[in-house]
Amino acid sequence: FFNNGALVFTASAAIVQVNGGFQNDGAAGTTPVFENNGTMTIANSGTPGSVFLTNGSTLQGDGTIFVEQDWTNDATFTADNSTVDFNGDLQQFITSTIATVTTFNNLTLSGAGATVADRKKTLQLVNARVGTAGILTINDRELETQTNTMFIDNPAVTSVTNATTFGAEGFVSSSFGGTFSRATNSTSVYSFPTGSSVGTLRYREVKLTPASAAANIFTGRLGNNTATTDGFNVLQIDTTMCKVTALFYHQIERTAGVDNADIDVFYNLVTDGPWDGLAKWNSP
Repeated sequence: FFNNGALVFTASAAIVQVNGGFQNDGAAGTTPVFENNGTMTIANSGTPGSVFLTNGSTLQGDGTIFVEQDWTNDATFTADNSTVDFNGDLQQFITSTIATVTTFNNLTLSGAGATVADRKKTLQLVNARVGTAGILTINDRELETQTNTMFIDNPAVTSVTNATTFGAEGFVSSSFGGTFSRATNSTSVYSFPTGSSVGTLRYREVKLTPASAAANIFTGRLGNNTATTDGFNVLQIDTTMCKVTALFYHQIERTAGVDNADIDVFYNLVTDGPWDGLAKWNSP
């Protein structure tokens, strides 16, 4: 489906099935807008079922868009009250060739890909956001940010959900330099479902409880390797400690606001060993 600068509107009961790719493009001298208020499915039929937003075009509306393959945003996506569901069975990429950051309303990760790679929905070269009223639904997929950041601007505790079945959890993974960011505005417990499929598959959630209901922003990441590799030598420990684990560590930061927070991190006694404390890296 190639929109060459036209104005296209679909109503709330409309169903649009695209057996191939979708490109919303802007012809010279036009103000192209594709407004989807129904259900649009971009699926594979010999051509990858990908979305391309290009040349000053706008995609908007309150409908649902099912995307089977990749999302390349080089134009404008206005999320409104929409849901974008990345439902492909292969690894999918959210990207831009001009560093455009997509702000989604509801972002859902689904699909039946069973291998490590095919479970991934990956931010490639760009950050992404879920807006102030949106929900991130991870299900049992992996949201891979690489060195980028996934921002959750909705401060509701329920703005992030994931599958928690042991051994089949959905999680957010980040390379060193990337992270998962959540806005907070309550003293409730916020989940950071951090994990990694690099090397040993690990799901090690962080639960964070802000000290006040003021606006804050916190970030979290699981480093699925010895912290020494990233410059935090696990052999340099305070005299009150015996040792710290060399299997993994967490990076947690407050990037906006002034409040402290209680932090709970989790481990698997069988695979990680027994531990009875939590340490914070401190540069002398």
